[in-house]
This record gives sequence, structure tokens and C-alpha cells, in this order.
Amino acid sequence: MVKNYLRIIIITFLLLWVPISALTEKSLLVIKGGEIHTISAGVIQDGMIFLENGKIRSVGKNISIPKGARIIDADGLIVTPGIIDARSRFSLRVPRRSKNFFNSARKAIDFFKPVEESTWLKCGVTATYITPPAQDLLGGFGAVVKLVGGKEEAVVSDAAGMSVSFGESALKGLNTPTTRQGRVGRLRQEFVRANEYKELGKKGAETETADPQYEAILRVLSREVPLRVFANNPDDIMTSLRFAKEFNLRIVIDSGAAAHRVARFLAKAQVPVVVGPSIMGLGSGGPLEMIAHTPENAGRLYRAGVKVALSTDSRGGRSVLSEGVIAKSHGLPEDIALRAVTLSAAEILGVADRLGSIEPGKDADIIIWKGHPLNTWGETRIVIVSGKVVYER
Repeated sequence: MVKNYLRIIIITFLLLWVPISALTEKSLLVIKGGEIHTISAGVIQDGMIFLENGKIRSVGKNISIPKGARIIDADGLIVTPGIIDARSRFSLRVPRRSKNFFNSARKAIDFFKPVEESTWLKCGVTATYITPPAQDLLGGFGAVVKLVGGKEEAVVSDAAGMSVSFGESALKGLNTPTTRQGRVGRLRQEFVRANEYKELGKKGAETETADPQYEAILRVLSREVPLRVFANNPDDIMTSLRFAKEFNLRIVIDSGAAAHRVARFLAKAQVPVVVGPSIMGLGSGGPLEMIAHTPENAGRLYRAGVKVALSTDSRGGRSVLSEGVIAKSHGLPEDIALRAVTLSAAEILGVADRLGSIEPGKDADIIIWKGHPLNTWGETRIVIVSGKVVYER
């Protein structure tokens, strides 16, 4: 009898001691029915998705339902991957403006503060690219984060792009060159010096310490990290293309208000554009360089053969789906507009191995909608991030 009591006490103690995360580790979830927009492999009517331990395990018509799995009935609803905002300042504590306009070693993730609950998340946005400030000529690394969890959980990539600003914002920065020519000249100088720094290392030259600024630039020169160039007018965009060709870089154009005017050059160079925000221009008090802005920008770029993603470039307010609605109503096909806030965004951000489509092996970030997400009446019913239901209407 005493032995039985001891056994019960020990088992109870162990159950209380084991972390809750360990008890729920084998989370099983099945989404059944509905119209599944996989993005990468078309639409599956009345399909099924099996999620296990935060990952998508299988997608199709006839999937055996494992014992103990929670079943979510999506009959009559639409299922998509989580929505991605390809450029924002979501939950960033903006650092003080530095007198040094070269901050290549800085990381946006160091200024990121996770939030417990977000309006964007309730609207179906599960991930975003957060960018360093645009006032610095060379601003540092942007990051891809999810909109749930602590900082360690949220980070998908802490170096998804190196921020460069060729716009009016950088001209207004502290101690920056006061002309576009001077600004690009100084940037070129830093990249040349980074290459020289690399060559010294190859020759075994003695250096006191590694230079973090040049080490960061070398990640761009090696094509490991793309240059995210904030540029709006045609001259700045063409300068970006020439700079990229000179140093053999991967680049992405951010904002690109006048990108449609040089779309054929962007298409030829296979340079993608993260378009947005669409409600911008002189009428809203925007900078002069936004004068060429048009809500047809994304549609024109797409028709010219340029890969596009959409962004809000903001800390909150309207979600990036509003950008998709506007782009769709001004010439971007609906399926491409949805792709621009899912798989195309993930590809441009370099995280398509985890995000952007409903495929086996990818993160289980899935939204269940009543109505199409790019319809003004579309609304989220269930938001799933990393296999966990984080919002249910």
C-alpha cells in the first residue's frame, strides 16, 4: 500500500515538473475541406492539410487522419499560407540618428521588441521583414520575423538584406554627402575598401582586430545577403542597377515609386521590387521623389516581367492585404497579388524554404478565411503560426 502511494506521488511530481512545451510537443492538427490555395501548386478543392510539431507534413485529397489530432473543418472557407509584409518597421524601437552614416554591422533585430498580440496578426499577417532606418546611407541588416513568440522564436532570418538608401531620406541624414553623386561615391569607396580588407586577410596580413563594418559588407559582396536599396526616382533606380553590376551584387529595390518607368531594365537585370505603400505621394505630404507614384506600379512591373512583393513600410495601421487589394484593382492579377504577399515575398526575402506556400516541410503558418483575402469583405477565421492556433474569431 505504501509503495503504491509512493508511486503515485512520484508520478504526480514528474508530471508537474515536465515543461508544458514537452507535454504538447507532439501537436497534431488536420485542416479538412475548403479551398486550399497552396500558391506553389495551384488550388486544391476539398483538400486536407496535416500539421505536426509546427510543420506541414502532408497536403492532398486523401490523407489519413492520425489518432488524437484536432480536426478543423474548413468546409466553405478559403485556406492560404500566412501573409508576409515584405518591408515594415513593425515593433521596432527606432535608434537615435547616428553621426556615422555607415552602419553596416547594425542589425534591425537588436531593436525589435516582440508583441503579445497584434492587429496585423488578426488580419492574417504572420511574418514581416523589418528594416533599419532609411536615413542612413548604409543602414545595416534587416530581419524576417514572425508576429508571435519571444525574440528567439520570432526570428526566421536575422540578416535577410543590407539596407541602403538612395532616396531623399538619406540626403537629410546627419553628416551625409549633400549630393546624390557624393553619396554613391562614398558608398563605392566603402565597398572598394571592404574588398581591400578581404585581400589583406587572404595574404595573411596582420590586423589588430576584425572590422565588423567590412565583415558585414563582405556578406553582401559574396552575394550571401542582398542589398535592399530604398530608391524611388528613375535615376536612383538606374544607379542601383549600375552599382550592383559593378560589384556583382544581388539587389532588391524597395519602394520604387517610379520603378514602372524603368521596368524593362529591372526585368533584364532580374531585379525584384518590393512595392509600397500605395497610398503615398505629394498629396499626402510625401517627398518630391514620389511624384511618379501610381497604384498601377505593381501591375506594370509584373507585366514587364519583374517579380514583385508588397509592403506597408509602416509600424502598424492597414495590413499589407490592403496593398494587395489596391494592386489587384489596378492591374495586378488576383493570383499574382496573393503570391506577392506570400511566396514571392518569401523568395525575395530568402526564406521560401520555410514560408510562403502550403507545402510539406514548410512552417505550419496557415490562415483560414471567410471570403477571399483580397476581397474587401474577406475576414480571418483562424490564424495558425508554427502549427499553433494563435487567433480564432
